[in-house]
Formats: sequence, structure tokens, C-alpha cells
Amino acid sequence: MKITEIEAITLKLPGIRRGHSQRTYEHLMRAWELFGAVGEGHTYRQWTMSDAGYQDTLALHQAQYEAFLREDSIRDAGYTTVYRVHTDDGLIGLSDSPPNDPERFLGHSPFEFIGDDSVGAFQMALYDLMGKATGQPAATLIGPIVRGKILVSYWSHCFPPEVLLSETKRAVELGFMDHKIKRRPHYNILDQLEVMSEVIPEGYRITIDSNATLRIPDRVIALAGELDRFPNVYALEEPIPQDNIAGYRRLRAKLPYPIIVDRPELGGAGYFQAIVNDMCDGMKIGMYGVEHCRRLSALAEEGGHIPVYMEGGGLLGSIFSVHVAATIRNATLAHPLSVYLNDNHLISNLMKIKDGYVDLPQGPGLGVELDEDAIEEYRVE
Repeated sequence: MKITEIEAITLKLPGIRRGHSQRTYEHLMRAWELFGAVGEGHTYRQWTMSDAGYQDTLALHQAQYEAFLREDSIRDAGYTTVYRVHTDDGLIGLSDSPPNDPERFLGHSPFEFIGDDSVGAFQMALYDLMGKATGQPAATLIGPIVRGKILVSYWSHCFPPEVLLSETKRAVELGFMDHKIKRRPHYNILDQLEVMSEVIPEGYRITIDSNATLRIPDRVIALAGELDRFPNVYALEEPIPQDNIAGYRRLRAKLPYPIIVDRPELGGAGYFQAIVNDMCDGMKIGMYGVEHCRRLSALAEEGGHIPVYMEGGGLLGSIFSVHVAATIRNATLAHPLSVYLNDNHLISNLMKIKDGYVDLPQGPGLGVELDEDAIEEYRVE
């Protein structure tokens, strides 16, 4: 089996992030750009801003936000690209991430790249092909399958309460029992939790991800005192900058909530330091490749029986992360899957969520198929 062609299909999807949520998300992204943030990573100026300073900065640019919202760049549609990887024996592997060097794969078997993280997220297409060639789920090529049901989570940004209420209703309707939300200074997290509490069932768990914007342990401890009335709050993720080792140890000693670190190699102490210094009760592992996930998850397990999760991005990347999680013993935290944020999945047999879990797809490869009618409808010629 040799790869003969990598076909890129560009699609224009209506409401890729579902209407009002799309506009709110774009608004926030623009806000960060205007005051000098470098994306939604670990380099925000928010780290050194008070909440009041943050809000004053936003106010200075309000006219620019309003102008931005009137620009053509805010569309009712979004663009995405899917890749079909063809082989000489008629198999097709799927990816929503591009190959870093298409010529590297042409004329080669996907089995030549097994476990090779250097190919990036395009790895999903290769595992899809390998699974189809052997008639097995992709997970069997990644490692022994240790679970057939994977705990998953809905994901929401720091939306205003009325938008978060709508998002939470949708998450409950889909069958989620875990929900990761972002905490930012421009909306009150207590107001957000208040509206979520109106519609969530008993046992629904909420993780608050601050991306370090609470800045110092005292603010986290003060907030935790106000969270007592929300029994559905489960964990706090990256409440303060992750290079503050002593701060994380203090939070773990003081708070009743599990503390989760987010890819601590990015602007933080690093995985090893986070483990040996007892900084956390859980870890997010970056989806940078199969071997990366398995190696760091094993480090967390051996170093302190620390549970982990991977955040599956994109359309097919979400599916691939489920296959990876099925092979990692301590991947027991809820895995946020962004594929469920879109109304237009483009997948004809998307996994159904029941009681917060999805079943590992049992078809060969990724175990999902594109909706060919939708592909033709949204294709950009």
C-alpha cells in the first residue's frame, strides 16, 4: 500500500461556531489582539493586569471593537479544509490538518510513519489508513485498548451569561455531563455559574479554566470561597501562572477542588517539575502526536498517579483524540471535543454521547465517514 495523492477540499460552512457564539468569540479574539495579546496562549498581558486595568483597556478600544463587528471579516460562515489521502489499493484516509510536507508521503506506506510525531496532526490520516488496511480501529495501532468508553466534555469560552446559558442547554441536550468554561475578567464567573445552574442536571461537572488570569493564589482562594454555593464546580484549571510552583502547592493545600495544569511545558514549570513538586491533581497533555501523549501520560502515571486529558480540536482531530485516549490508562479526565460545537459536523456517523461518554468507534481506522452530500454542498471550487 502506497500513498498516491493527497486531496485538499476547502469548505465554506454556514455558522461554523453557531451564530451568536461565533460573533461573541470573534469579539473576544479581537479584544486580545487590540491590547497586544499573542493569541490565546500563555503570553497574555492579562497575567500582569488587574481586572480593573483589563476592563479599562477594553473600554479604550470599544469604538474599535464596534467597527470591527461591522467589518466584512465577521461572516456568517467559516472555512475549513479536509484532506483525503488516497492509496494505490483504493483506501482513503481522512484528516482536517494539512501535511507538513506532502512530498514526504507520496509513494510511501503509512506504516512507515507509525509513531512518528514529526508528521504533526496529519498523523490522523495515516492511522486512519493503517486501521482500514488491517480492518481495526486506529486505537489498536496506537497501543493496547484499555477502555471502550471515553469521558468527554463540552467546551465554552468566556461568553456572557445569556450565551453561556444557551450553550449549556445544548450541551445537556447532547448528553454531556462535563463542561469546561473559560474565566476572564470581563464577565463575572459567579453570574455565569448562576445561569448554568438553572439547566444542568445533578452530577454535571464544571471545570473553570482561567488561563492564569487570576494571577495570584490569594485571589484564587477568595474566589473558591464564593464557589461553595455551586456544587457542580469540579476543578480549577491553570488558575495562576504555571511557573509559580509554590503558589500551586499552596492552592492544593488550601482548596477542596482538584487543580489541573495546562501543558506545563508552555510558559510553566514543565511536566517533570509539575509532578515532582506536587503542583497538580490533573494534567492537560498537548495533542502534539501519539508518542508525545503516551510518553507524558506515562510520566504522570508513574510520577504520581495523576490523571490526564487531551483536548481534541477540529472536526476529525476530535475523533482521533478519542482513539488516543482509549489507549492511555490514566486518561480518565473529561476530554473536550470541539467537533460538537459546530452544527455542521460533516460526519455522517458522529459518535453519540450518553451519560457523558462516547463509545470508541469500532469501524476500521477512525471509524467515521464524511457526509458526501454535505461535502458537495459546501465545497469551494
